[in-house]
Amino acid sequence: MVLFTDESSLEVGSTDRQVRVSRRSGEAYIPRNMTSTFRSGRQTLMVWASIAYNFKTPLFCIPLAPSREKRST
Repeated sequence: MVLFTDESSLEVGSTDRQVRVSRRSGEAYIPRNMTSTFRSGRQTLMVWASIAYNFKTPLFCIPLAPSREKRST
C-alpha cells in the first residue's frame, strides 16, 4: 500500500484583505483617512491527514507549542 500524507498550517481569525485609502498630500492624519487595526498575535491551526487507494484518515488537528514571544505591557 502506498500512503500519501500532508500537513498544512492555517491562520485563524485574520483576513488577507488590505484596506487602501486615497488622500491628498498633507491629509494623512485626518480621521476619515485612517482605519483602526487590532493586533492580537497570530493564531495558527496545524492539520494533518493521509490518503491511499480506497482509504483516507480523518483530519487531525495538531496542538502547537506555546509561543515563546514575550509581549510588552
